[in-house]
Amino acid sequence: MDDTTKSKIKKQMEFYFSDSNLYRDSFLHEKMSNDSDGFVDISLVCTFNRMKKLLKKVSDDDDEAVKVKAVSEAVGGSSSLVLSEDGTRVKRATPLDKDPKEIAEEIDARSLLVGPFRFDVTLEELEEYFQSSVGKTNAVRMRRHVSSKDFRGSVFAEFGSVEEAERVLKASEGGGFVFDGAPLAMEKKAEFVKRKEEERHARKNSPYNNDTALKTDNHASEKKEEVIEVGEKEIEEFGAVPGTFVKFDFGGADLKDGVTFGLVKDSFGGKDSGLMFVEYKQGEQTGCARFSTKETAQAALDACTDGKRLLAGFEASLTILEGEEEKEYIKKVIIMRKKAAIERAKKEKQGGGGKGRGGKRAGGRGGGRGGGKRRKTR
Repeated sequence: MDDTTKSKIKKQMEFYFSDSNLYRDSFLHEKMSNDSDGFVDISLVCTFNRMKKLLKKVSDDDDEAVKVKAVSEAVGGSSSLVLSEDGTRVKRATPLDKDPKEIAEEIDARSLLVGPFRFDVTLEELEEYFQSSVGKTNAVRMRRHVSSKDFRGSVFAEFGSVEEAERVLKASEGGGFVFDGAPLAMEKKAEFVKRKEEERHARKNSPYNNDTALKTDNHASEKKEEVIEVGEKEIEEFGAVPGTFVKFDFGGADLKDGVTFGLVKDSFGGKDSGLMFVEYKQGEQTGCARFSTKETAQAALDACTDGKRLLAGFEASLTILEGEEEKEYIKKVIIMRKKAAIERAKKEKQGGGGKGRGGKRAGGRGGGRGGGKRRKTR
């Protein structure tokens, strides 16, 4: 194993067990909690995606012993990690005893929004650029669109201290850093988040906008919500396996914008854990996860300590819905689906197909050819 690969493995291992990663990596945090001394098998860490890529340079085959030995050698001189006597397990040199909220605030305080970057840039390219041209970072996090997962062209770069982040920010003034010919703009993450929140609140139709809220209140009595009934037969035909709905509750924690649907889903382990869907609205204290089987739902609870586990970096209590509570939740899901179907039908009616603006729709915009029957396509 060459020195470059050894250094990269050490850096990646230190990141996995750092405050920066553990406050949002509930899977690894739980594995640490399951051991009285906080040790985790190196063989498990070898299965993580980024580590697998690095270990390909060590061994092309699936020899677990070779990979474990390589990782053990790489982290042997680390000041933040400790190896077990046999060199097959690893833990933090110091316990993780900070509150997740405190950790999140510290990370934000030493992080900068940086961009623009090419949309096809890789994380490896970005890390090498920051290391060689900007400054040492704890992490570089690529910002992605929620639905498509496409890169937004900017990153949150977390530095080792607030002072280092401020040094880099000052050095960036006047186009101090350039990537692929493009001068990079930088902004403190905390200020960026605050500015975006203010922009959302200022939007004309924002629920946080005072004018909008006032209009909503004034006309609330005029607008009656359609009552949707759900029968017993519909609940039976829903086909849910009893004991597969897991309710989670953050217990009044100050979540800010730190908990999202995506983070909750990832914390449960995604599809690999048997997760079918998560019903959660950002900022709310409770939500529900549905699993494919009773066994996978129970496994989610088995990962708890004293009835709680980390979700998106925050402690949440978990319970399996039973009896009437489960029945009421299924009814809620059916109502949600019906409402979504009604909204889709309204949008389709407004957007064309049948009568719309300008009379009957004959083709595309402006009428299309001839105005006769629409041609069927396969």
